[in-house]
Amino acid sequence: MRLLRRASNEPLWKDEFSIRTADERYVTRRQFTKFLALTSLGMFVGNLWILARSWLHREPSYPTQPVGRVGEVPVGGVKLFTYPTPQDHCILVRTAENSYVAYSQK
Repeated sequence: MRLLRRASNEPLWKDEFSIRTADERYVTRRQFTKFLALTSLGMFVGNLWILARSWLHREPSYPTQPVGRVGEVPVGGVKLFTYPTPQDHCILVRTAENSYVAYSQK
């Protein structure tokens, strides 16, 4: 069942919604400014949240553990080890005479 005006064949809902289709694609300055202000506020609050989390969240400190002796790994060689628990596998790479790099496998 359709509700139509008696004088014309337009639906009754067009009286309630006075939106012209020609004006739908245009954004007023007030709407654009409101969008920019709310977006900027959201980004500001997000940055404050990131800053607060970085201040409150501290990285866990891991104990120092010897992996091997100096000179045990040749230049360009690798050594496998576990750190900080036996389930965490790592690799030690000797890149130069006095340069060592360690990587976690996670």
